[in-house]
Amino acid sequence: MENIIGKRITAALAIKNVMQKQLAERLGVKPNIVSYWCSGQRTPNAAQIAEIAKVLGVSADYLLGVSIAPTTDKELRYICD
Repeated sequence: MENIIGKRITAALAIKNVMQKQLAERLGVKPNIVSYWCSGQRTPNAAQIAEIAKVLGVSADYLLGVSIAPTTDKELRYICD
């Protein structure tokens, strides 16, 4: 299975100029956990996906691959999709 969540987390980190270690600190997880997510070795649970989306300012739909638009603005996301 394709590692869409990991790729999207990595992309959002780059856009926001946030390091994996910083995301881990904000989420209260060890840095290696974020590394596992980004590499596709593990998948964050639903609560973690929601928190990642909030911290990185993207939608959970974007992280899950449901939407191609990272924005949380519903109208803009509709136009992009």
